[in-house]
Amino acid sequence: MDRKTSMLKIADLGLARSFTLPIKKYTHEILTLWYRAPEVLLGATHYSTAVDMWSVGCIFDCWNLTVVSGYEMLHYEPSRRISAKKAMEHPYFDDLDNLILTI
Repeated sequence: MDRKTSMLKIADLGLARSFTLPIKKYTHEILTLWYRAPEVLLGATHYSTAVDMWSVGCIFDCWNLTVVSGYEMLHYEPSRRISAKKAMEHPYFDDLDNLILTI
């Protein structure tokens, strides 16, 4: 957390990998265990960016942030989880620099 800019950056790149289309087979050994999505915990080898939204939802829930409804990020069904782009439309993020959103 940068207290001067009030900017918070969340990253755990220790288990990072590139994301390609079409989605290829992956290992289930990703993400910090505490934030691992149910489909990964259950051994899925095909998953998408929805696993990242689950992780962010876990972090927001731990901090009791009602940024986006927990049900939207912590949906059991990956296809029903909110996308990062849609989550960024929440008023909580209105004061972010618009340049960040275009990267």
